[in-house]
Amino acid sequence: MIKKIRENSFFIKNKKYFRFLSFCAVGAIAFIIDVSFFNLFYKIGISFVFSNTLSWFISMIFHFALNRNITFSAIFSSIIKQMIK
Repeated sequence: MIKKIRENSFFIKNKKYFRFLSFCAVGAIAFIIDVSFFNLFYKIGISFVFSNTLSWFISMIFHFALNRNITFSAIFSSIIKQMIK
């Protein structure tokens, strides 16, 4: 599906527009993941600080993976090297 969107002539001509929209969408997804996991962890009895830390860590992993694959299309470079940077 992403390849079909990228093949659309509007997005080919406006790569900055596509990158901005995909960056915003990935950020919104990461926010939803963060809030969802925080609520899940907090409701099962984990402390506020630890719930927040766990949910933040999980959302950052998703955020990195989605931005890497969708927004910046960096699927050919080493993920380990990118994580260190």
